[in-house]
Amino acid sequence: VKLFKGKSVRDVLEERGLLEEFLKEHKDNLYSRFRGASKGQSLGSTDSLVNYLDLSYTGTISVGTPPQSFIVIFDTGSSNFWVPSVYCSSYACSHLTMNVLLLPSVKINGQVVACQSGCQAVVDSGTSVIVGPTAPIQKILRAIGAGPLNGPWYYVSCNSVSSMPDVTFVINGIDYPVSSSAYVLKRTSNGKHYCMSGFDNMALPTTEKLWVLGDVFIGVYYSIFDRGNNQVGFAKAA
Repeated sequence: VKLFKGKSVRDVLEERGLLEEFLKEHKDNLYSRFRGASKGQSLGSTDSLVNYLDLSYTGTISVGTPPQSFIVIFDTGSSNFWVPSVYCSSYACSHLTMNVLLLPSVKINGQVVACQSGCQAVVDSGTSVIVGPTAPIQKILRAIGAGPLNGPWYYVSCNSVSSMPDVTFVINGIDYPVSSSAYVLKRTSNGKHYCMSGFDNMALPTTEKLWVLGDVFIGVYYSIFDRGNNQVGFAKAA
């Protein structure tokens, strides 16, 4: 299916001066979406469907006979297939399953900065950034020179992008480096250019060690979701 990149909801709200008020009224805890999977469980969950502000890749699929076309977001972090319907009242509509990976470590300049004792990770095309527990994410933000939180984002200097280090994720003994050109998100608002970090943290219990490898990671590595063999494969994107 061919994908198309359009303007994200965040960009549209920001252009219209509505983003700050929207974020105050719609707070999303990403952890509530993945906590069952992180514990090896398959649980029903409630998804508020507000974690879509930065999703910009869509595709067109056809459903039914005769076929009806829908523009959809391909979300590998959820097993649900969402199309407009007045009939879906089944418990299955809130069912959530996904592949969980072991993430032994995260490195910067060869030094381990996170997951020394191993963590779990979900590869999710429905999450726009790379998300992890607060402490290791703060280490990464300091290492890349990200400034204080401004609204929901950490900002970096656009002039320093070329000198920022790679952040390397070790999966199954293989290094998967993500360069600054991938993890720095460049935006333009009211004629001004600014750069944001593609790393974010989520509210987690102190014993939980869950990461979500979103579009920042998937944009670098072509991902194959082999459900038949319950595995995920990666290859460098062309």
